[in-house]
Amino acid sequence: MIAVIDKKIAILTRIAFYISMVSVLFVMCLVILEAFLRKIILQSILGSYEIASFALLCAVFASWSYCQTEKGHVRVFLVIMRFPNTLRLILNAFSCLVGTVIIVYLVYAAIVQTEYAYTENTVSGILLIKFYPFYIYEAVTMTLFAITLAWDFVKSLIALKDKELSAEIQKEWI
Repeated sequence: MIAVIDKKIAILTRIAFYISMVSVLFVMCLVILEAFLRKIILQSILGSYEIASFALLCAVFASWSYCQTEKGHVRVFLVIMRFPNTLRLILNAFSCLVGTVIIVYLVYAAIVQTEYAYTENTVSGILLIKFYPFYIYEAVTMTLFAITLAWDFVKSLIALKDKELSAEIQKEWI
């Protein structure tokens, strides 16, 4: 059961990772093209800063859940590794729970911001790109991040009774 859920979450976060990679590649190409056009024909791309900002937004929000799945977020285990096994898992579960609550609140804030941007028809300054689709994207990717954190919380609780899972979780800490 745990492996099945891990695999499903890994598939979703892998998709987010690919979105992030494509976004970063797009920004790199845009910056190169912008520099090339400025140097050769002394003309820049209209709204390139806005386009790059939206693409980077997509890259950053998509990468968080993947980074959590791959255990890439910075964690401080120098002190925690000195604690007993049970306390380590409890502290890990607590940090995942707090993180989940914070991210769920941010999802709510993104939904509220989406409503506002949609009703007020908020657009960017130069290209008049509507903001609300990007806020929807933010809410969706943050929801995926919250799911990933919540699953890590549940696994930490299960690991309190399952020695094999406990060892698997803690080997990632070293």
